[in-house]
Amino acid sequence: MIRRRDGPPRRRRRRDQRHQRHRRHRLRAGPDPPRVRRRGPCDGRGRGRRGEHAADSGRHCHRASLRASRLRCVAPGPRARVGTILTLQNTCSGRRRHRMEPAADQPDGAARPAAAPTPPTPPTPPKPPAPSMPRKVVRKSRQIVRRARQKRRHWRKELRKSRQWAQDYRKFVRKEFRWETSPSMRRPQWWAQGFLSRSATIYGLPNADQQDYVTDVQRYTRAKRMVHEHLQEVLDNKFSFFLLMNQLGLDSDVVPLLGLYSRGEVHVFPHDDQVPLREFLQTRLEVGRRVFVKPLRGAEGRFVVSIRRTEDGWRMNGEDCDFEEVAAWIEARPKPMLFEAAVPQAEAQARLNPASTNTLRVLTLPDLTRGKEPFIAVAVQRIGTARSNHVDNWTRGGLSAKVDVETGTLSRAGQLPDDHTQVWHTVHPDSGAPIEGATVPFWEETKQLVLDGAKRLSFLEYIGWDIIISPTGPVILEANVNSGMNVLQVHGPLLKDERVRRYFEKRGVVPKKRD
Repeated sequence: MIRRRDGPPRRRRRRDQRHQRHRRHRLRAGPDPPRVRRRGPCDGRGRGRRGEHAADSGRHCHRASLRASRLRCVAPGPRARVGTILTLQNTCSGRRRHRMEPAADQPDGAARPAAAPTPPTPPTPPKPPAPSMPRKVVRKSRQIVRRARQKRRHWRKELRKSRQWAQDYRKFVRKEFRWETSPSMRRPQWWAQGFLSRSATIYGLPNADQQDYVTDVQRYTRAKRMVHEHLQEVLDNKFSFFLLMNQLGLDSDVVPLLGLYSRGEVHVFPHDDQVPLREFLQTRLEVGRRVFVKPLRGAEGRFVVSIRRTEDGWRMNGEDCDFEEVAAWIEARPKPMLFEAAVPQAEAQARLNPASTNTLRVLTLPDLTRGKEPFIAVAVQRIGTARSNHVDNWTRGGLSAKVDVETGTLSRAGQLPDDHTQVWHTVHPDSGAPIEGATVPFWEETKQLVLDGAKRLSFLEYIGWDIIISPTGPVILEANVNSGMNVLQVHGPLLKDERVRRYFEKRGVVPKKRD
């Protein structure tokens, strides 16, 4: 083990030489005889004049080394009186001090015979100096240790990065085989390019320029990290997002929460009481009111159901059921669940598909050329179908119609294909309502709402907003950090916009486009 020595080399060398001189002097002189410490008259704080002993004047003098209450001083000194006794006493300043007084067994000033001198102790032989290593060896050893620690930190960082990449690629593989389709629909030649088989079909590859699209691998491995993982919790957790919106003063523009289910009980909002789940369902839910039950964290509409209490019983996802089925489904969830009140839609939105809540997905990004001023990169109208079980989620079979950012007009709607051909709809396949050419109500208010929210959440930058258009205006349903790309790029490549490409290149998501 290398012993560390403080100070520059010259200072250490002088200090060692000084210590050696003192050691040699003590060995030549032998042991010091006991003597009374010389001090001047005490000034009440333990300080006195040097060269004048306190015994001459009978004043106080400090002796911190004394541990007994009465000690006899028998050591002769040049000016110390023989036969005096040192008495410890406390002074007014609170510090322990002593005073030299005459002994009680003889009159003041009487001399006592001196005590027999103690025989001198033989000098102890000096200890051999510890072997020291050469300075070059010490310096080289420290460099080796420092480099080893740096290497260890580097490989730990690389190991964490490799684990994260492996996790992201496992997610890519799960996404590929979660798409239930025939083997002929698989396109493994595009996996190495970063595209899922369904993405290659949706984007029309290889006829389109793949450099203008954000690939699935880039989305899973890089786009997700544009926002710090600790800040992602703000939006990934729907309950924390609800509290944040209320704190920012947007509570009137957020879907109201009715309760939070955890461990068999529901915490009722905005009250402070907790009730059992079955009691909450039977007493706190109004008859005829539609309620959504969803997990705190989730995506693609998984484990999201809509329940409604009717006069005759219950309905779940538009189908009749009994109370036990509803309670058993919620109790089977191992994680906390949220109860959200369904917001009534505007008439134009409900006309598209009355059986589902049709939401807008609006993607906001910072414009790097205008001081990171947020702008709307793309917006789509999501519409539920019977295939999606009346949920407007794209991956479950919902529709996606592009919204013109300037006018709010809808284009034709695309749907996740089942074969090699992309499916487009100008009217709704179930309700027959026209989609292409329809206008989103309150579109200007919607743009102002999402841009205002993006400014207040400027530390997140990359946000996908889910908006419900109610009869009175837009309402924020939730927000996402890593928005899906298929639902947005089915209408065209996202990187065609130079502002979007510049931002994604700045964050390292996509490389610079090759000519």
